[in-house]
Amino acid sequence: GMYYAGVGNWRRARQLFKQVIDAAETIGDRYRWDDGVGNQAIVDYFQGDFAASMTLSRQMFESAKRRDDAHNQAWALRSEIYCLLPKGELIMADAHLTGLAALLERDTHIVDQALRIDMYGLLALVKFRLGQIEAALAAGKQATALMAQTSPVSYLSLPGYASTAQVYLRLWEAEYLTRQQVPGYDLEQAEFSQPSPIWTPAAREACKILRGYARVFPIGKSQARLWQGLFEWQSGRRRLAHEYWRNSLTAARQLAMPFDEGLAHFEIGRHLNSANPQRAQHLARAREIFESLQATDLKDQVVEVQACTARP
Repeated sequence: GMYYAGVGNWRRARQLFKQVIDAAETIGDRYRWDDGVGNQAIVDYFQGDFAASMTLSRQMFESAKRRDDAHNQAWALRSEIYCLLPKGELIMADAHLTGLAALLERDTHIVDQALRIDMYGLLALVKFRLGQIEAALAAGKQATALMAQTSPVSYLSLPGYASTAQVYLRLWEAEYLTRQQVPGYDLEQAEFSQPSPIWTPAAREACKILRGYARVFPIGKSQARLWQGLFEWQSGRRRLAHEYWRNSLTAARQLAMPFDEGLAHFEIGRHLNSANPQRAQHLARAREIFESLQATDLKDQVVEVQACTARP
């Protein structure tokens, strides 16, 4: 099931995880029941069913808590954080990360490098979104160091890998492309400075690591291309950036990952000239996808860009 999830064969993965859950219920093995439910929650997340993923993650957490299983409690909190971020529920996500760290600190016997990578990658994004830049950079540095030490070993970790790249790229973008410099978010008209010596090396390394994840787990292709596209854009290679974003969109559709599809539409749309009719089309499609997924935070970002575009 984990293999099929990693390559995006969601139907087969669901069948196998259901067999795990059913067998575990039959023999009363709660640990393996947690395994099946936890993996099913991640499949739901990748296919954009955040509500179902959150419900299963909460069930897993309660099951693991009754058995005082710190590892599976931490795993469940991780998947809950995945579902909180698209909705912009940053305070709760931050609290869950604190709880996750406490569980790992309490049980030092837990050997799960992927879980620690996710913890730091997600922490970097949450702290960045909360405006706590120093904390975000410290977490991003920890995540990058852990990711560089080993090849990707868990398909579940895509959000952790992608979050690290996103933080460095957003910081780089914010340094040069403020709303005052780019009225109406018309990024096509923006002038670019020389690459920042602060963010560029870290962003390049994070994108490289994310591409490595995608080579092992094809479900990472869309996000690897998405953030590589932003790196190319920030480096002044606009045509190449759009090529990466189009490929990101194609991969998301092929893999039936609607959240990633919405992200690709958003990046394409907001980087097109306001006179280009495709700008409005891509933004409208991104908004439609995020609304359907109840990804409130992302939908609000699209609405803001649309409003700036329409403003005289």
